[in-house]
Amino acid sequence: PKLQRQQIDMLGIMMYEHRDFISAINIISDGTICLAPLITKHFALTEFSNAYKYIDENPETVMKIMIDVADDCGGEEV
Repeated sequence: PKLQRQQIDMLGIMMYEHRDFISAINIISDGTICLAPLITKHFALTEFSNAYKYIDENPETVMKIMIDVADDCGGEEV
């Protein structure tokens, strides 16, 4: 492998730590920040192909697309 032949050192780092995710969950759940403005559109799970088509056709305006997953038995979001 090229790394070994050229004696290249590779250093890996972890961008986020567990505590970062906990902090993010807390500030979202307590209402410190609102994510609604970031969500462009919702699609049902059965419409996932339309969601990707929508993303491809609207790259300038799409921020995030939500795929809503519903429980087949009760219709509740999971």
